[in-house]
Amino acid sequence: MNMFEINQPVFGVSLETVMSYQKEKYPEVSVPIIFLLMRDTVIALKGETTEGIFRIPGKQEEVDGYKELFNQGNYEIYKECSCHTIAGLFKSFVRELPSPVIPLNCYDKFVDEQTVDDIENDVSKIQPLLDCLPPINKAMTIFIINFLQLISSYEEKTKMGIDNLAMVFSACMLINDNIDPFSALTKTNVAKSCIAALIRHLPEDAMKQVNISIEGYTPLSGITQVDVDPIIQYIENKQLEEQTKLQTKEHPKAFGLFRSRAQSQSKKRGSNEGPTFARSVSKEGLAVPSFQNLSGFNNSSPSQASPHKRVTSVCFTGQTVSKSIEKETEAEKKNQIWDLNLAPRALVKPSFLLSKTITV
Repeated sequence: MNMFEINQPVFGVSLETVMSYQKEKYPEVSVPIIFLLMRDTVIALKGETTEGIFRIPGKQEEVDGYKELFNQGNYEIYKECSCHTIAGLFKSFVRELPSPVIPLNCYDKFVDEQTVDDIENDVSKIQPLLDCLPPINKAMTIFIINFLQLISSYEEKTKMGIDNLAMVFSACMLINDNIDPFSALTKTNVAKSCIAALIRHLPEDAMKQVNISIEGYTPLSGITQVDVDPIIQYIENKQLEEQTKLQTKEHPKAFGLFRSRAQSQSKKRGSNEGPTFARSVSKEGLAVPSFQNLSGFNNSSPSQASPHKRVTSVCFTGQTVSKSIEKETEAEKKNQIWDLNLAPRALVKPSFLLSKTITV
């Protein structure tokens, strides 16, 4: 069920794309609706007072399952779902964005020791820093920091203070894969300090810049909770898909369009119309395959001769032929039709008989 009528992927796609899904019906909402729902769900499940929130991971199969369901527009969770699972989804949404919440072109403005000092010493420096972000990124940054301020206020219960939360979310919000490896550790520490400073000093009224009012939605109610666990059905469907793939690998002929080699050989052995080869022996004692009975020719009734067929495979009859073709009886020659023009070049004159001449 999805009262918001958003049936498009929301994980791993850009903020602009996610916002475009809801623009027609909810043009005034500043952040992705699914992101708002996940925040409210963490609160509804008492996550802000749960020890280890955002540090203890949820069950991976549940996180993966809900990602798949949310991407399909199924915004439902089990009524006994863990808040750690939803917190994991909240982090995953931020971490899996193609472009970080704080874009790369703003990275150096945030990850700067002077910037951190300015925020710590003068709260008025925060707003100009936020204004350098695109509107969607600015709203997301304020929304996330505001939520982390709430979580940090319950540090005694959650054991997740400002520094711990900053360490978790700086790795999701401030990402730069192009930094020098030798300065990576320093940059990581500065990024953590920047997020920590924002959590400490972002004014409460900053949320006035973010519109999260949705008609028909009760604030902080979160994602719809149901009695039947949707993850069970998701796991069963996955297992069924894996079994189908396994059966396809074990029995490909049941799913393919081509006959197996055994079937083809069986068909050849059961057919009387196909061409056969007689095995002749050279003077050196080597086996030389030769064509015969290629078209089922009948000397007594030429009109009944079957259409000529091009040779596509070799099937030795195993019969013994005299060592020299010249010694064959006239009767044997009458029953043989030699088609050296259609034969492969190697059979017309094999390499080991280049010095020999076969007379037909």
